[in-house]
Amino acid sequence: MKKIIVLLALATPMLANASEPKDAGKTFAQITACHLAGEIDKSDKDAANFKVIARYKIAGRNHWWKKDMKKAQKKEFRRLDNTNKLELAIMCGIIENKWL
Repeated sequence: MKKIIVLLALATPMLANASEPKDAGKTFAQITACHLAGEIDKSDKDAANFKVIARYKIAGRNHWWKKDMKKAQKKEFRRLDNTNKLELAIMCGIIENKWL
């Protein structure tokens, strides 16, 4: 019984952070899409990227975490290929409010 409790205690923090690489990759893709659409300039894009890096502590993450982040970023880029201008403008407004 004690072994099960210890395993659950060790697995819980890993499961709680399982969506972080997906969230970080999605955010990077959205910031880049806003920059490519002309909604934010390069300095704002760089500032937002640095805030995302600091928020998710990407510099200290391992290779597998970064690989999952890149996979989520590519998935978000594929999704953003089919967005209309209104949806892009709303998304960019949210990015500006949250990260700039």
